[in-house]
Amino acid sequence: MPDGTSVNAGAPILYYKADPSGRFNNATLVDPSAPRDNRGNIYNCLDNQDIVVWKEAKDGASVPAFSDYATFYEYIRDPKIVAKPTPYNPASYILISAGADGTYGTPDDIRNFGD
Repeated sequence: MPDGTSVNAGAPILYYKADPSGRFNNATLVDPSAPRDNRGNIYNCLDNQDIVVWKEAKDGASVPAFSDYATFYEYIRDPKIVAKPTPYNPASYILISAGADGTYGTPDDIRNFGD
């Protein structure tokens, strides 16, 4: 602010770009030792890892939906597709806002997918 004070803008909106050549929605395909490796996943859970880790440290709290890879991939899974685990919007992107509570992965999240 011009007067030298600061204003907390809340949590960043997470943007995940789909890889249309990907075929999976599976946490076991993520190699944590290769920071940006999705190895065939449609979405890469590590795309916003730096933001999620920063938010967790800032708030001093865990981030439920993104504290482990399996939970993330279940969070973005489209339950209407039963043949194989498939994420929402597999040909485009997903957006996730932490909502009023400031925590990603809780019921008040604002997303461009789901019900």
